[in-house]
Amino acid sequence: MRPAGGVYTPLPVFNIFYRIGSRSIVFFAETTTMRNRVTAVCIIALLAASCGSSKKSTGSDDSEKKFEDVIAEQPPVSVTRTTTPVTVDGDISEWNVPAALTDHSTGITTTLQADTANLYIAIHVMNQATQYKILRNGLDLYLDTASKKKEQVVIGFPVADQNMDIPVPAPAAANANTSPKKAMIQKAMMMQTHGLLYFHDGLHLKKNEHGPSVALAEDGNNNLVYEAAVPLKEILGENFRLTGTPISLYVGARIHGFAKKQGDDKSEQSFTGTDEGFGGRGRGRRNPAFGSNYQGGAYNENLAKIHKDVVFWVKANVQ
Repeated sequence: MRPAGGVYTPLPVFNIFYRIGSRSIVFFAETTTMRNRVTAVCIIALLAASCGSSKKSTGSDDSEKKFEDVIAEQPPVSVTRTTTPVTVDGDISEWNVPAALTDHSTGITTTLQADTANLYIAIHVMNQATQYKILRNGLDLYLDTASKKKEQVVIGFPVADQNMDIPVPAPAAANANTSPKKAMIQKAMMMQTHGLLYFHDGLHLKKNEHGPSVALAEDGNNNLVYEAAVPLKEILGENFRLTGTPISLYVGARIHGFAKKQGDDKSEQSFTGTDEGFGGRGRGRRNPAFGSNYQGGAYNENLAKIHKDVVFWVKANVQ
């Protein structure tokens, strides 16, 4: 407003508060003309748009979590003591001990036992999609003596991408001796370690006299078996002794899913191959590689989970 004297006088200082989510923007402006007011409004609009876009970008963390299939933690278990060292060969028929974890959706059963020198871990996998992820993308075994579910010790086996060049035979040539699953198991010769106290980090052969040993095998029911032995001194120290007092630790694993590619939303294209290999479209017929009749919907459920990592932790008491 122009006063009688014809001279502009400044309008009072005003504060503009704009709240977006949990963020507050405080804009102070002193205006003397309508042009200043318009400029102030434009600046606020730009700030609001900027905060809105940053809020969208932070939402990507939530979408990443959707690609993890985390198995619910089950009650702590007491690790069964054995007086006979376990032979790590993928044959767990002699493991007459109760399961530490069972999850039907992923087809995983985990069992633990120990002697005075080693902690033994067996992972029995019945679900074929989970098997395929292990053989193609690898499994990371975690050990944490601080009981915080941290990746203190990591043993990777099979090593990711180690089996990516295994050819899938044509159906006419496929037989028990050329099964892609068997070929991938046979080729998995290396493991990768990190965080052990004395055994140095890096790539190693899967069998070691002074360090961890791992093995993969297929049982008579077309299931995959993972077996590992980890020297207790490598996680508890050279001077540890089992005295009867429980030692708590976490045993965990991450089974890596497949990276999603363009077009993978069409489930039929996500997990295909020949009937003998990991594949076939599973449209209500028996698929020899899957060892059971996958009738449409059940097979598509596997396809929907092929991109997800499978993660689990078991709290164990060794004594």
